[in-house]
Amino acid sequence: MSKVISADVSDDLAERIEEEQEEGESRSATVRRLVRSGLDPQPAGIRNLPTRRIMIVVGVLLILIATTPPEPLGIALGAAGMGLNVIGALLELVALSSNEP
Repeated sequence: MSKVISADVSDDLAERIEEEQEEGESRSATVRRLVRSGLDPQPAGIRNLPTRRIMIVVGVLLILIATTPPEPLGIALGAAGMGLNVIGALLELVALSSNEP
């Protein structure tokens, strides 16, 4: 059994709902899907805030450490540090663009 729930929404929110609406999908089905996806627990992973920040910090530390060891190891550590920084920064940009915490 289902219940009808109605709500007044701003024009901006109504527009966002319409943008999320898939072809042939009713507005009710779209809102139902969006509410369910918002209520479902999101898996914690590499995209969560602490992981992204830790990647950037570890990357910076590896770059700083890369100046002291012998050259081949220093180059490898520096490259790993740069890679972590780039990935962490990209994940931050994705999170900012999708309004993730």
